[in-house]
Amino acid sequence: MGKNDFIFVKGKNFELSKFEIISYLDTRKYKYDILNDTEDFLIVRFLDSIDTEKMMSLLGGTLKIANVLEEIPKNELGRMKSILINKLDKIGLEKIFKFKTEKFIFGVSVYSNKDSYKIYKIMGNYFKKRLKQGGITSKYFGFPKKRKPQLTNVEVIKKNLVDNGAEIIVCISTNKVYIGITKTIHNPFEFQKRDIERPVQRTIFSISPRLSHILINLSGAKEGDMLLDQFCGIGTILQEALLNGIKILGVDIDEACIKSSKENLRWVSKEYKLGLNNIDERLIVGDARKLSEYFGENSIDAIATEPSLGPPLKKRPTIQEANKIFKEIKTLYTGSLKEMYKILKSKKRIAIVSPCIRITKSKYVKFDFASIVNKIGFKIISSFTDAERRHKTFREIFIIEKP
Repeated sequence: MGKNDFIFVKGKNFELSKFEIISYLDTRKYKYDILNDTEDFLIVRFLDSIDTEKMMSLLGGTLKIANVLEEIPKNELGRMKSILINKLDKIGLEKIFKFKTEKFIFGVSVYSNKDSYKIYKIMGNYFKKRLKQGGITSKYFGFPKKRKPQLTNVEVIKKNLVDNGAEIIVCISTNKVYIGITKTIHNPFEFQKRDIERPVQRTIFSISPRLSHILINLSGAKEGDMLLDQFCGIGTILQEALLNGIKILGVDIDEACIKSSKENLRWVSKEYKLGLNNIDERLIVGDARKLSEYFGENSIDAIATEPSLGPPLKKRPTIQEANKIFKEIKTLYTGSLKEMYKILKSKKRIAIVSPCIRITKSKYVKFDFASIVNKIGFKIISSFTDAERRHKTFREIFIIEKP
């Protein structure tokens, strides 16, 4: 265990979260090793120092980043209570708590498929006892047994645990137990602000800022790169790319969308002091099937985009109705992907959304995106389903690469 071992607590789509983290790190050429990987968390050892706050601000699918303080072989947990107490005594309260205020609050989160509440109680009781013995006034933020013993990122933010207290994290894999202290938290309020406070919203059709961040990272775009969204709508992906320090280009066939996108980009530039002053030059009213008329061959570093997923559905369609929708959008996908191939640089990537349509509670049909990209010549790197049961149309996210 080294001082640069970190816990990344994943979002609900754990495979997508993991791929985004790896894509983010690889794009920026971090030197790292993955020590452990479960549905809940990823343990990463960095060979250089990292800025966890900056990293969290640029990730969309990670909930928490914590520094590993100690690790325990899993086979020692037969003597769970004594082992945990010995390790916690070894770490010391001063290393865990900042003691910035006379009275502070702390919490414990346990990520484990087994004995999580038992471990949570051991940890909570230990800290309450040790703090009292030291004459330190503290408040323990706990919760009932009916829920998982895991503080949400919102709870950590509202209780200000990172700055004026502490969240202790215990992560248990098949072979190791990791004890860590949370360093930074995903802040959903910032994402919400950029969604609902910008001048123009389009609730039904607009992609979320959180998912936009994920697509940007999956595309391999980094600071200084030129990223294109040729279905830019009201500019959500573009505004999030700007916040990542990425240069942007946007295209949409709807003039009203381009106007809205300009308004939103001006707002985000002013709100976050980004200094963007050439917005009109970066947004084009145009057809995604004619990209090579607007941009030079091999001129784009990355593409992150969500084309039309078909019309909004009031009820689940039949398989015949779903296939009719797919037939109607196939020309758009095929034509735009051919143009993407022309303007994208070699060895660069596209993160793009393809539709899936639910025809029963448990069955859905996919748009045959893979056959289109294979015929054009792209290489499929990976794909992920991003779905909720209430959605009639949901997303399949593809990462594709130009050879």
